[in-house]
Amino acid sequence: MTSMSLAPLLERHRLYLLPPIPSLEKGELVLESSLSVPESYTCEEVVNAGGFGKFQWKLTFLSCFAWMAESCELMVLSLLGRFLACEWKITSFQIALLTSVVFLAMGVGSPIWGKTADKYGRKKVVIGTTGIIVLCGILTVLAPSIGWIFAFRGILGFFMHGVSGIMVLYMEYLPTKFRGKYTLFFFGFWGVGSILVTVIAMVVMTTKNSWRLVLFISVIPMVFFLILSKWCPESARYMLTHGKVKEAEDTIIKMAEENGISRPAGKLQIPSDNTERNSFISLIKEGKQLFFCLIYLWFSILFLYYGIVLLAPEVISHGGLPIKSVFFAWLLVETLGRRRLMFMFLCFYSVSVMMLLIDKVPPAIPHILLFVARGSIAGCEGVCVLYTNEIDQESAEDTNQSQEKDNTVRSSHPDLPDLKEEAVGIYLVVFDTQDEESL
Repeated sequence: MTSMSLAPLLERHRLYLLPPIPSLEKGELVLESSLSVPESYTCEEVVNAGGFGKFQWKLTFLSCFAWMAESCELMVLSLLGRFLACEWKITSFQIALLTSVVFLAMGVGSPIWGKTADKYGRKKVVIGTTGIIVLCGILTVLAPSIGWIFAFRGILGFFMHGVSGIMVLYMEYLPTKFRGKYTLFFFGFWGVGSILVTVIAMVVMTTKNSWRLVLFISVIPMVFFLILSKWCPESARYMLTHGKVKEAEDTIIKMAEENGISRPAGKLQIPSDNTERNSFISLIKEGKQLFFCLIYLWFSILFLYYGIVLLAPEVISHGGLPIKSVFFAWLLVETLGRRRLMFMFLCFYSVSVMMLLIDKVPPAIPHILLFVARGSIAGCEGVCVLYTNEIDQESAEDTNQSQEKDNTVRSSHPDLPDLKEEAVGIYLVVFDTQDEESL
Protein backbone atom coordinates (compact mmCIF):
# COMPACT_ATOMS: atom_id res chain seq x y z
CA MET A 1 0.00 0.00 0.00
CA THR A 2 1.46 3.37 -1.00
CA SER A 3 0.93 6.78 0.51
CA MET A 4 -0.95 7.83 -2.67
CA SER A 5 -3.50 5.04 -2.23
CA LEU A 6 -3.74 5.41 1.56
CA ALA A 7 -4.48 9.16 1.66
CA PRO A 8 -7.75 9.02 -0.31
CA LEU A 9 -8.86 6.09 1.85
CA LEU A 10 -8.30 8.04 5.06
CA GLU A 11 -10.02 11.09 3.65
CA ARG A 12 -13.00 9.16 2.30
CA HIS A 13 -13.66 7.06 5.40
CA ARG A 14 -12.36 9.61 7.96
CA LEU A 15 -10.06 7.07 9.64
CA TYR A 16 -7.49 8.09 12.22
CA LEU A 17 -4.10 6.49 12.70
CA LEU A 18 -3.27 5.92 16.36
CA PRO A 19 0.14 5.07 17.85
CA PRO A 20 1.07 1.35 17.46
CA ILE A 21 0.05 -0.93 20.30
CA PRO A 22 2.87 -3.37 21.15
CA SER A 23 0.56 -6.18 22.17
CA LEU A 24 -1.02 -6.44 18.71
CA GLU A 25 0.24 -8.86 16.14
CA LYS A 26 1.22 -7.90 12.60
CA GLY A 27 -1.74 -7.22 10.32
CA GLU A 28 -4.31 -7.40 13.18
CA LEU A 29 -7.38 -5.24 12.69
CA VAL A 30 -8.99 -3.74 15.81
CA LEU A 31 -12.39 -2.06 15.95
CA GLU A 32 -12.74 0.50 18.70
CA SER A 33 -16.34 1.03 19.81
CA SER A 34 -15.77 4.48 21.25
CA LEU A 35 -13.60 7.53 20.81
CA SER A 36 -10.69 8.27 23.14
CA VAL A 37 -11.71 11.42 24.96
CA PRO A 38 -9.40 13.36 27.32
CA GLU A 39 -10.52 13.45 30.94
CA SER A 40 -12.64 16.46 31.85
CA TYR A 41 -14.46 17.80 34.90
CA THR A 42 -17.28 20.14 35.87
CA CYS A 43 -17.48 22.81 38.55
CA GLU A 44 -19.96 20.74 40.55
CA GLU A 45 -17.63 17.72 40.60
CA VAL A 46 -14.74 19.72 42.06
CA VAL A 47 -17.01 21.45 44.59
CA ASN A 48 -18.46 18.13 45.78
CA ALA A 49 -15.03 16.44 45.86
CA GLY A 50 -13.48 19.21 47.96
CA GLY A 51 -16.17 19.16 50.62
CA PHE A 52 -16.63 22.10 52.96
CA GLY A 53 -13.07 23.38 53.25
CA LYS A 54 -11.11 26.58 53.76
CA PHE A 55 -12.46 28.16 50.57
CA GLN A 56 -16.08 27.67 51.69
CA TRP A 57 -15.37 28.94 55.21
CA LYS A 58 -14.00 32.22 53.85
CA LEU A 59 -16.95 32.61 51.52
CA THR A 60 -19.32 31.77 54.40
CA PHE A 61 -17.85 34.58 56.49
CA LEU A 62 -18.19 37.13 53.66
CA SER A 63 -21.72 36.01 52.74
CA CYS A 64 -23.03 35.92 56.32
CA PHE A 65 -21.53 39.34 57.04
CA ALA A 66 -23.21 40.77 53.92
CA TRP A 67 -26.56 39.21 54.89
CA MET A 68 -26.29 40.65 58.40
CA ALA A 69 -25.41 44.11 57.02
CA GLU A 70 -28.39 44.01 54.64
CA SER A 71 -30.65 43.06 57.54
CA CYS A 72 -29.43 46.06 59.55
CA GLU A 73 -30.26 48.47 56.70
CA LEU A 74 -33.72 46.99 56.13
CA MET A 75 -34.86 46.27 59.68
CA VAL A 76 -34.07 49.81 60.82
CA LEU A 77 -37.18 50.82 58.85
CA SER A 78 -39.41 49.32 61.53
CA LEU A 79 -37.85 51.73 64.05
CA LEU A 80 -37.22 54.80 61.88
CA GLY A 81 -40.88 55.69 61.43
CA ARG A 82 -41.50 55.92 65.18
CA PHE A 83 -38.36 58.02 65.67
CA LEU A 84 -39.44 60.49 62.97
CA ALA A 85 -42.99 60.63 64.35
CA CYS A 86 -41.60 61.87 67.65
CA GLU A 87 -39.23 64.51 66.20
CA TRP A 88 -40.90 65.68 62.97
CA LYS A 89 -44.52 64.85 63.89
CA ILE A 90 -45.12 62.92 60.67
CA THR A 91 -48.47 61.22 60.15
CA SER A 92 -49.28 57.51 60.20
CA PHE A 93 -49.73 57.65 56.42
CA GLN A 94 -46.18 58.97 55.99
CA ILE A 95 -44.81 56.25 58.27
CA ALA A 96 -46.54 53.61 56.15
CA LEU A 97 -45.41 55.33 52.95
CA LEU A 98 -41.78 55.20 54.11
CA THR A 99 -41.75 51.39 54.17
CA SER A 100 -43.94 51.14 51.05
CA VAL A 101 -41.48 53.21 48.99
CA VAL A 102 -38.58 50.97 50.00
CA PHE A 103 -40.35 47.69 49.22
CA LEU A 104 -41.80 48.99 45.96
CA ALA A 105 -38.28 49.98 44.88
CA MET A 106 -37.00 46.54 45.90
CA GLY A 107 -39.66 44.88 43.77
CA VAL A 108 -38.65 46.95 40.74
CA GLY A 109 -34.91 46.51 41.25
CA SER A 110 -34.82 42.78 42.02
CA PRO A 111 -35.36 41.41 38.46
CA ILE A 112 -33.13 44.15 37.01
CA TRP A 113 -30.17 43.23 39.22
CA GLY A 114 -30.74 39.53 38.65
CA LYS A 115 -30.47 40.02 34.89
CA THR A 116 -27.49 42.36 35.32
CA ALA A 117 -25.67 39.80 37.48
CA ASP A 118 -26.14 37.16 34.77
CA LYS A 119 -24.70 39.52 32.17
CA TYR A 120 -21.86 41.26 34.01
CA GLY A 121 -21.11 38.91 36.91
CA ARG A 122 -22.25 38.38 40.49
CA LYS A 123 -19.23 40.01 42.10
CA LYS A 124 -19.47 43.26 40.11
CA VAL A 125 -23.15 43.68 40.91
CA VAL A 126 -22.66 42.91 44.62
CA ILE A 127 -19.80 45.41 44.97
CA GLY A 128 -21.49 48.12 42.88
CA THR A 129 -24.84 47.97 44.65
CA THR A 130 -23.14 47.81 48.07
CA GLY A 131 -21.30 51.06 47.32
CA ILE A 132 -24.53 52.85 46.33
CA ILE A 133 -26.35 51.54 49.42
CA VAL A 134 -23.57 52.90 51.65
CA LEU A 135 -23.86 56.29 49.92
CA CYS A 136 -27.67 56.40 50.29
CA GLY A 137 -27.41 55.34 53.94
CA ILE A 138 -25.07 58.23 54.70
CA LEU A 139 -27.24 60.69 52.75
CA THR A 140 -30.28 59.57 54.77
CA VAL A 141 -28.43 60.56 57.94
CA LEU A 142 -28.01 64.08 56.51
CA ALA A 143 -31.56 64.37 55.12
CA PRO A 144 -33.17 67.72 56.04
CA SER A 145 -36.81 66.64 55.52
CA ILE A 146 -39.09 63.64 55.17
CA GLY A 147 -39.19 64.09 51.40
CA TRP A 148 -35.45 63.59 51.11
CA ILE A 149 -35.65 60.51 53.33
CA PHE A 150 -38.29 59.06 50.97
CA ALA A 151 -35.97 59.68 48.02
CA PHE A 152 -32.80 58.28 49.59
CA ARG A 153 -34.47 55.21 51.10
CA GLY A 154 -36.25 54.54 47.80
CA ILE A 155 -32.94 54.54 45.92
CA LEU A 156 -31.47 52.33 48.62
CA GLY A 157 -34.35 49.88 48.21
CA PHE A 158 -33.85 49.76 44.43
CA PHE A 159 -30.23 48.61 44.89
CA MET A 160 -30.85 46.42 47.95
CA HIS A 161 -31.40 43.10 46.18
CA GLY A 162 -28.18 43.54 44.23
CA VAL A 163 -26.37 42.71 47.46
CA SER A 164 -28.55 39.60 47.82
CA GLY A 165 -26.67 38.17 44.84
CA ILE A 166 -24.04 37.08 47.37
CA MET A 167 -26.49 34.36 48.42
CA VAL A 168 -26.61 32.91 44.89
CA LEU A 169 -22.82 33.08 44.65
CA TYR A 170 -22.50 31.33 48.02
CA MET A 171 -24.79 28.46 47.04
CA GLU A 172 -22.90 27.85 43.78
CA TYR A 173 -19.78 26.94 45.78
CA LEU A 174 -21.55 24.76 48.37
CA PRO A 175 -21.22 20.96 48.07
CA THR A 176 -24.54 19.26 47.49
CA LYS A 177 -24.59 17.36 50.80
CA PHE A 178 -23.89 20.56 52.80
CA ARG A 179 -26.14 22.89 50.83
CA GLY A 180 -29.23 22.55 53.00
CA LYS A 181 -27.67 23.08 56.42
CA TYR A 182 -25.23 25.83 55.48
CA THR A 183 -27.81 27.80 53.50
CA LEU A 184 -29.97 27.91 56.64
CA PHE A 185 -26.90 28.75 58.71
CA PHE A 186 -26.33 31.67 56.35
CA PHE A 187 -29.95 32.76 56.58
CA GLY A 188 -29.77 32.83 60.38
CA PHE A 189 -27.60 35.93 60.19
CA TRP A 190 -30.65 37.94 59.17
CA GLY A 191 -31.75 37.47 62.78
CA VAL A 192 -28.28 38.55 63.94
CA GLY A 193 -28.73 41.79 61.99
CA SER A 194 -32.16 42.32 63.57
CA ILE A 195 -30.72 41.92 67.05
CA LEU A 196 -27.79 44.20 66.27
CA VAL A 197 -29.88 47.09 64.94
CA THR A 198 -32.31 46.74 67.87
CA VAL A 199 -29.50 46.90 70.42
CA ILE A 200 -27.99 49.90 68.62
CA ALA A 201 -31.33 51.71 68.67
CA MET A 202 -31.94 50.95 72.35
CA VAL A 203 -28.51 52.15 73.44
CA VAL A 204 -28.33 55.26 71.24
CA MET A 205 -31.89 56.46 71.83
CA THR A 206 -31.46 55.96 75.58
CA THR A 207 -28.17 57.84 75.81
CA LYS A 208 -28.08 60.28 72.86
CA ASN A 209 -31.70 60.31 71.63
CA SER A 210 -30.53 60.71 68.02
CA TRP A 211 -32.12 58.74 65.20
CA ARG A 212 -29.43 60.07 62.84
CA LEU A 213 -26.76 58.37 64.92
CA VAL A 214 -28.78 55.13 64.79
CA LEU A 215 -28.86 55.30 60.99
CA PHE A 216 -25.16 56.10 60.78
CA ILE A 217 -24.14 53.15 62.97
CA SER A 218 -26.49 50.79 61.10
CA VAL A 219 -24.69 51.51 57.80
CA ILE A 220 -21.22 50.70 59.22
CA PRO A 221 -21.54 46.90 58.67
CA MET A 222 -22.23 47.58 55.00
CA VAL A 223 -19.08 49.73 54.83
CA PHE A 224 -17.00 46.87 56.25
CA PHE A 225 -18.48 44.43 53.74
CA LEU A 226 -17.64 46.82 50.91
CA ILE A 227 -14.00 46.71 52.04
CA LEU A 228 -14.00 42.92 52.39
CA SER A 229 -15.84 42.23 49.13
CA LYS A 230 -12.67 42.45 47.01
CA TRP A 231 -11.75 38.99 48.38
CA CYS A 232 -15.05 37.54 47.19
CA PRO A 233 -14.58 35.13 44.24
CA GLU A 234 -16.50 35.50 41.01
CA SER A 235 -18.97 32.81 40.01
CA ALA A 236 -17.25 30.06 37.99
CA ARG A 237 -20.57 29.25 36.33
CA TYR A 238 -20.92 32.86 35.14
CA MET A 239 -17.36 32.90 33.78
CA LEU A 240 -17.89 29.66 31.86
CA THR A 241 -21.12 30.82 30.23
CA HIS A 242 -19.37 34.02 29.09
CA GLY A 243 -16.32 32.33 27.60
CA LYS A 244 -13.91 33.16 30.43
CA VAL A 245 -12.66 29.58 30.69
CA LYS A 246 -9.16 30.44 31.92
CA GLU A 247 -10.50 32.58 34.78
CA ALA A 248 -12.99 29.86 35.72
CA GLU A 249 -10.26 27.21 35.74
CA ASP A 250 -8.05 29.42 37.93
CA THR A 251 -10.88 29.86 40.44
CA ILE A 252 -11.68 26.14 40.53
CA ILE A 253 -7.99 25.21 40.92
CA LYS A 254 -7.59 27.79 43.71
CA MET A 255 -10.60 26.31 45.52
CA ALA A 256 -9.18 22.79 45.15
CA GLU A 257 -5.78 23.85 46.50
CA GLU A 258 -7.27 25.70 49.48
CA ASN A 259 -9.45 22.68 50.31
CA GLY A 260 -6.44 20.35 50.18
CA ILE A 261 -7.44 18.22 47.20
CA SER A 262 -5.37 17.47 44.12
CA ARG A 263 -5.53 19.71 41.08
CA PRO A 264 -8.32 18.50 38.76
CA ALA A 265 -7.09 16.69 35.67
CA GLY A 266 -8.29 17.42 32.19
CA LYS A 267 -10.26 20.38 30.95
CA LEU A 268 -13.15 22.23 32.52
CA GLN A 269 -16.41 21.48 30.72
CA ILE A 270 -18.17 24.46 29.20
CA PRO A 271 -21.95 24.43 29.69
CA SER A 272 -24.08 24.89 26.62
CA ASP A 273 -25.52 28.27 25.77
CA ASN A 274 -29.22 28.18 26.69
CA THR A 275 -29.93 31.91 26.67
CA GLU A 276 -33.15 31.50 24.74
CA ARG A 277 -34.27 28.56 26.86
CA ASN A 278 -33.57 30.43 30.10
CA SER A 279 -35.45 33.58 29.13
CA PHE A 280 -38.37 34.79 31.21
CA ILE A 281 -40.95 33.81 28.55
CA SER A 282 -39.56 30.29 28.13
CA LEU A 283 -39.46 29.91 31.93
CA ILE A 284 -43.21 30.49 32.08
CA LYS A 285 -43.92 28.23 29.10
CA GLU A 286 -41.81 25.25 30.18
CA GLY A 287 -42.36 25.35 33.95
CA LYS A 288 -45.68 27.15 34.15
CA GLN A 289 -47.06 25.31 37.16
CA LEU A 290 -43.85 25.45 39.20
CA PHE A 291 -43.22 29.09 38.27
CA PHE A 292 -46.58 30.35 39.47
CA CYS A 293 -46.45 28.18 42.58
CA LEU A 294 -43.12 29.77 43.55
CA ILE A 295 -44.45 33.27 42.80
CA TYR A 296 -47.46 32.69 45.05
CA LEU A 297 -45.34 31.05 47.75
CA TRP A 298 -42.86 33.93 47.86
CA PHE A 299 -45.58 36.58 47.83
CA SER A 300 -47.36 34.87 50.72
CA ILE A 301 -44.23 34.34 52.84
CA LEU A 302 -42.91 37.88 52.40
CA PHE A 303 -46.35 39.39 52.98
CA LEU A 304 -46.69 37.46 56.24
CA TYR A 305 -43.10 38.04 57.39
CA TYR A 306 -42.92 41.79 56.89
CA GLY A 307 -46.50 42.17 58.10
CA ILE A 308 -45.45 40.74 61.45
CA VAL A 309 -42.18 42.69 61.55
CA LEU A 310 -43.50 46.11 60.53
CA LEU A 311 -46.95 46.04 62.13
CA ALA A 312 -45.70 44.74 65.49
CA PRO A 313 -42.37 46.53 66.14
CA GLU A 314 -42.27 45.28 69.70
CA VAL A 315 -41.49 41.81 68.35
CA ILE A 316 -38.17 43.20 67.07
CA SER A 317 -36.96 43.27 70.67
CA HIS A 318 -37.15 39.48 70.55
CA GLY A 319 -34.88 39.25 67.51
CA GLY A 320 -33.27 36.09 68.77
CA LEU A 321 -36.26 34.02 67.72
CA PRO A 322 -35.44 33.95 63.97
CA ILE A 323 -32.06 32.52 64.91
CA LYS A 324 -33.71 29.81 67.01
CA SER A 325 -36.27 28.96 64.32
CA VAL A 326 -33.60 28.76 61.61
CA PHE A 327 -31.53 26.54 63.92
CA PHE A 328 -34.62 24.34 64.32
CA ALA A 329 -34.92 24.21 60.52
CA TRP A 330 -31.18 23.46 60.27
CA LEU A 331 -31.71 20.30 62.36
CA LEU A 332 -34.73 19.04 60.41
CA VAL A 333 -34.17 20.16 56.82
CA GLU A 334 -32.44 16.94 55.76
CA THR A 335 -34.82 14.73 57.77
CA LEU A 336 -38.23 16.16 56.90
CA GLY A 337 -37.36 17.66 53.55
CA ARG A 338 -37.97 21.18 52.22
CA ARG A 339 -41.69 21.08 51.50
CA ARG A 340 -42.72 19.31 54.71
CA LEU A 341 -40.69 21.74 56.79
CA MET A 342 -42.27 24.76 55.10
CA PHE A 343 -45.71 23.25 55.67
CA MET A 344 -44.95 22.72 59.37
CA PHE A 345 -43.72 26.31 59.84
CA LEU A 346 -46.79 27.71 58.06
CA CYS A 347 -49.04 25.65 60.35
CA PHE A 348 -47.31 27.07 63.43
CA TYR A 349 -47.71 30.58 62.03
CA SER A 350 -51.39 30.11 61.20
CA VAL A 351 -52.25 28.70 64.63
CA SER A 352 -50.37 31.51 66.41
CA VAL A 353 -52.08 34.27 64.42
CA MET A 354 -55.56 32.73 64.78
CA MET A 355 -55.10 32.54 68.55
CA LEU A 356 -54.54 36.31 68.60
CA LEU A 357 -58.28 36.67 67.93
CA ILE A 358 -59.11 35.20 71.33
CA ASP A 359 -60.24 37.87 73.81
CA LYS A 360 -59.67 38.04 77.56
CA VAL A 361 -56.21 36.50 77.72
CA PRO A 362 -53.28 37.56 79.94
CA PRO A 363 -51.26 40.47 78.45
CA ALA A 364 -48.20 38.28 77.92
CA ILE A 365 -50.04 35.82 75.63
CA PRO A 366 -50.29 38.09 72.53
CA HIS A 367 -46.55 38.83 72.79
CA ILE A 368 -45.75 35.12 72.99
CA LEU A 369 -47.98 34.37 70.00
CA LEU A 370 -46.38 37.15 67.94
CA PHE A 371 -43.02 35.82 69.05
CA VAL A 372 -43.85 32.31 67.75
CA ALA A 373 -45.49 33.64 64.57
CA ARG A 374 -42.47 35.68 63.54
CA GLY A 375 -40.08 32.85 64.28
CA SER A 376 -42.16 30.38 62.26
CA ILE A 377 -42.41 32.57 59.19
CA ALA A 378 -38.70 33.43 59.39
CA GLY A 379 -37.82 29.73 59.39
CA CYS A 380 -40.21 29.13 56.50
CA GLU A 381 -38.56 31.92 54.49
CA GLY A 382 -35.13 30.37 55.04
CA VAL A 383 -36.27 26.98 53.77
CA CYS A 384 -38.00 28.63 50.81
CA VAL A 385 -34.74 30.37 49.83
CA LEU A 386 -33.00 26.99 49.82
CA TYR A 387 -35.80 25.27 47.91
CA THR A 388 -35.95 27.95 45.19
CA ASN A 389 -32.21 27.96 44.56
CA GLU A 390 -32.04 24.17 44.41
CA ILE A 391 -34.92 24.01 41.94
CA ASP A 392 -33.13 26.54 39.70
CA GLN A 393 -29.78 24.73 39.84
CA GLU A 394 -31.32 21.32 39.16
CA SER A 395 -33.16 22.73 36.15
CA ALA A 396 -29.98 24.21 34.75
CA GLU A 397 -28.04 20.98 35.30
CA ASP A 398 -30.72 18.90 33.56
CA THR A 399 -30.73 21.29 30.61
CA ASN A 400 -26.97 21.10 30.11
CA GLN A 401 -26.41 17.44 30.96
CA SER A 402 -27.21 16.05 27.50
CA GLN A 403 -24.95 18.56 25.74
CA GLU A 404 -21.87 18.61 27.97
CA LYS A 405 -20.51 15.28 26.67
CA ASP A 406 -20.93 16.38 23.08
CA ASN A 407 -19.15 19.68 23.77
CA THR A 408 -16.24 17.89 25.48
CA VAL A 409 -15.61 15.52 22.58
CA ARG A 410 -15.92 18.22 19.93
CA SER A 411 -13.52 20.53 21.79
CA SER A 412 -10.91 17.74 21.77
CA HIS A 413 -11.58 16.64 18.16
CA PRO A 414 -12.77 19.70 16.20
CA ASP A 415 -12.47 17.87 12.86
CA LEU A 416 -14.95 15.15 13.79
CA PRO A 417 -18.31 14.97 12.01
CA ASP A 418 -21.53 15.85 13.80
CA LEU A 419 -21.64 13.75 16.98
CA LYS A 420 -25.40 13.61 16.95
CA GLU A 421 -24.86 10.75 14.50
CA GLU A 422 -23.49 7.60 16.08
CA ALA A 423 -19.75 7.18 15.55
CA VAL A 424 -18.82 4.01 13.71
CA GLY A 425 -15.42 3.53 15.33
CA ILE A 426 -11.69 3.70 14.64
CA TYR A 427 -9.79 1.13 12.62
CA LEU A 428 -6.17 0.53 13.49
CA VAL A 429 -3.93 -1.50 11.23
CA VAL A 430 -0.51 -2.59 12.57
CA PHE A 431 2.15 -3.05 9.91
CA ASP A 432 5.59 -4.61 10.25
CA THR A 433 8.75 -2.55 9.64
CA GLN A 434 8.96 -3.45 5.98
CA ASP A 435 5.35 -2.41 5.37
CA GLU A 436 5.89 0.92 7.18
CA GLU A 437 8.93 1.67 5.01
CA SER A 438 6.87 1.03 1.87
CA LEU A 439 4.50 3.73 2.97
